[in-house]
Amino acid sequence: MRILSLTSDFSKRHNWGHQHFRDEIARQHDVFYVSPDYLLPYGKFVFADRAVADFGPFDFVLTVSARFTRDWLRGMEKVKIPKVHIALDYVSAQPFEAFYDGFLDRDRYDLLFARTLYELERLKSRRAEPVYYLPYAVNEKIYSDTGLKRDIDVSGVWSQGRGYPYRAEVKGTLRSLGRGPNACRVYYHKCQHEEYVDVLRRSKIFIGSVNKFKTLTMKVTEAMACGCLYLTDEPLDLGAQGFVNGKHLVLYDGMEDLASKIRYYLRHEQERMNIAKEGRRFVLERHNNAIRVGQFTKKVTTFLEEA
Repeated sequence: MRILSLTSDFSKRHNWGHQHFRDEIARQHDVFYVSPDYLLPYGKFVFADRAVADFGPFDFVLTVSARFTRDWLRGMEKVKIPKVHIALDYVSAQPFEAFYDGFLDRDRYDLLFARTLYELERLKSRRAEPVYYLPYAVNEKIYSDTGLKRDIDVSGVWSQGRGYPYRAEVKGTLRSLGRGPNACRVYYHKCQHEEYVDVLRRSKIFIGSVNKFKTLTMKVTEAMACGCLYLTDEPLDLGAQGFVNGKHLVLYDGMEDLASKIRYYLRHEQERMNIAKEGRRFVLERHNNAIRVGQFTKKVTTFLEEA
């Protein structure tokens, strides 16, 4: 298929996984990019109808994220070919849903995709467009186990904010484990992409902390693909994506349980490694970007055939 992608370049942002997914779409299809980061022949704004006329024909138009698209995109209401959008941050926290609904109403989309179950249910309850579940996946060539010495016992890499209410507590727990004669080797900072991947490859255990909507993030597939034991509080999407507690990853319930499980799995190396290995195998087989783009393509193709 030939796709017109009207989406910002995410490669320099902290959510690199979104860019990796779009890169995989471009590997499987003929994708032409028009945005302020790629080609901007129209001045301040990108006019979608002109881009379709100037660079077409296309099978459909694709956008990702209202937040990084709305301000510079114009003319979508005049586009006569199907319009597909992958939603990011469609959440009830103000002002995101109202902002997003305004974007979707203005540009009149035909097909929507949600990356978490929470967003899927919110979109279905508020929107008339068909919506499909498209959970996060991983580029296994970038996120890989390269056999580096795992000299970090436990790590957590994230930013903190109101959307992630437990991360400050988790950081405090990790800090406490890094003190005293029996201290763990701990890494718990925000970092750039290359350093983040290096930390994952060197970590025995990686800590997840769900957001207030309790959704899985890209970190689950990224950490597990790198061969870490992924230790997290329970997310909403866990079963829907096929992950099994104690087989692919390990769940904790509160800070005392988190500290206890960290100590346990550092002492029981073979058990930890077995879970990490099984988690990595499962992610590579079920949650890599090539598979996920195939699922995306199948849904879009069916929609186009039935339209």
